[in-house]
Amino acid sequence: MLANTFRDRGIEDLVVVATDVGGAGRARETAGILNAPIAIMDKRRIGNDDTTATDNLIGNVTGKTAFIIDDEIRNWGYRSEHCRIGYGSRCKRCLLCSYTSCALW
Repeated sequence: MLANTFRDRGIEDLVVVATDVGGAGRARETAGILNAPIAIMDKRRIGNDDTTATDNLIGNVTGKTAFIIDDEIRNWGYRSEHCRIGYGSRCKRCLLCSYTSCALW
């Protein structure tokens, strides 16, 4: 369904971007479905709390549409930071997707 959405919208220059190394497997799986390459953000923890910094992007997004996926929706400030990194790496466009899995109790 997701692949069809991108095809229907004419998005052919897609790069799936993981927000950290922990999400690389998820990005790889999504990229396989979309027949797209992947890139990974290099995120590091600062101190002993949840504060993080992302300074680098591993992979090529220059002139492409960066499709950034993450499993956290806790803070949209992170999302704007992710787009800043993508645009700093010269991506043409930044699409964000956050998802969760729901459990039935």
